[in-house]
Amino acid sequence: MASPRASRWGGDRTRQCLEDMLENTRRAPRYFEENREHWRQDDLRVDAILRRVGVVGEAASRVPVADRVQFRRLEWRDIIGMRQHIVHRYDKVDLEVLDGLLRGDPPNLARQLEDLLS
Repeated sequence: MASPRASRWGGDRTRQCLEDMLENTRRAPRYFEENREHWRQDDLRVDAILRRVGVVGEAASRVPVADRVQFRRLEWRDIIGMRQHIVHRYDKVDLEVLDGLLRGDPPNLARQLEDLLS
């Protein structure tokens, strides 16, 4: 049986996507924080961060548009766009842009997702 919150959104799928977004929004900065100054030189760390950021965007893209409209505070286009950039322009990912993203957005996005899921 669907939870009352899930039915408000259109189903458990939306809730699962939001939970996946939250989990990965929390994980990417942890990889970054463990080696904040030299993470770009650590291929495994870069790969892990790119993976987590990509999963956030993929999960966002799976949230039905009708449900996205209810959560206007989230920057859906930017979140999904970052995933598109990582996947389709993998050879041109600017690590400075990724650095800026990791230094600024994850805590804010995580708080917004936590509010939606509470």
